[in-house]
Amino acid sequence: LETEIDPLQIKQVLFNLIQNAFNAMQGGGVLEIKTSRYDEWLRIEIKDTGGGIPEELLDNIFDPFFTTRHDGTGLGLSISQRIIHNHNGKLDIKSIENEGTTIVVLLPVIT
Repeated sequence: LETEIDPLQIKQVLFNLIQNAFNAMQGGGVLEIKTSRYDEWLRIEIKDTGGGIPEELLDNIFDPFFTTRHDGTGLGLSISQRIIHNHNGKLDIKSIENEGTTIVVLLPVIT
């Protein structure tokens, strides 16, 4: 399974997404990271059992400088989305408040 990426940029995306998951699970929880092939995509799934994102905030989470944390810059998800877009990929977030968040990154596979 091959995909063409800038390793430093994808490392930054994964760092941002995993850091967000850890921040969401301050009181403990479970973090799952899975990779698989999905049609013509490399699929990376990051799932946490943190507090989830309130539904009314989901439309804003990719906006630059949008944050709900007092110590956050609000740039991590915005930068991550741009990097994945620049790799012709997709980034999707599904979240249920008080249950957790699942982030799926799709990157095109070289055929």
